[in-house]
Amino acid sequence: MGRNTVKYLFDTDIISTLMKGKASPSLLRRIASAGRENQAISAITILEIVYGAHRTANPDKFLSLFEEKVLPAVDVLPFDDNAARVAGRIRAEREALGKPIAPMDLQIAATALASGRILVTGNARHFSDIGSLEIRNWLAAE
Repeated sequence: MGRNTVKYLFDTDIISTLMKGKASPSLLRRIASAGRENQAISAITILEIVYGAHRTANPDKFLSLFEEKVLPAVDVLPFDDNAARVAGRIRAEREALGKPIAPMDLQIAATALASGRILVTGNARHFSDIGSLEIRNWLAAE
């Protein structure tokens, strides 16, 4: 079968780290070993990257980098009706625990769960207490 068949969804912080040229050798190695076919981002990450770019002095630079380097290297998963149902459940569960979750994090987590992917993030605490969500922190030192 070849490469790793585990599928990953990259959180916005992973993409941002790459775009800023701050990726560690460990992060680059992990991404390369995952295989292109197993890498995705949520449409919500596009929203966050575009928003962040427009808050800089040179948005065109970041948007060009994103369009030319990042998007061709990943699949983009929509926030669809299945993810919306998962998000509704997660939100209710987190609120019952007294641990509300930011809307964008909620949608990214729901996209990962609905698509059966492991969420790769440096912000693991944002996603704690979400039932069966598998998380990998590829920004932490090995």
